Amino acid sequence: MLKRLGIIDRFHVTALNRFLTFLQSTEEGGGTMLDHTMVMYGSGMNSGEKGDHSPKNLPLLLAGGAAWGLKHGQHLAHDQDRHPPLANVLLTIVQKMGVETGRFQDATGTLTGLA
Repeated sequence: MLKRLGIIDRFHVTALNRFLTFLQSTEEGGGTMLDHTMVMYGSGMNSGEKGDHSPKNLPLLLAGGAAWGLKHGQHLAHDQDRHPPLANVLLTIVQKMGVETGRFQDATGTLTGLA
């Protein structure tokens, strides 16, 4: 099962690479289109064990958004049992894009270290 998941994941990451490369090579507003775009990419919830699903410890990539002050080149890791909800990432993103809100689904705040 993991071998098949690897083939699918490789296909998706290759497509993501093409997309991000296009955004990076396109000039826009004194920077690149990638600077003015936030792209969030995450895995499915498949744990690789007999097709089981788990919402814990999901890898997530956030690319672009330099114009909004996102910090890149880092890996943020959280305790698998006491991690912030995914909604914290989404709340951080919408606030950086200028949406004035302090709430988003089950967010407990913004994600520390992302911006």
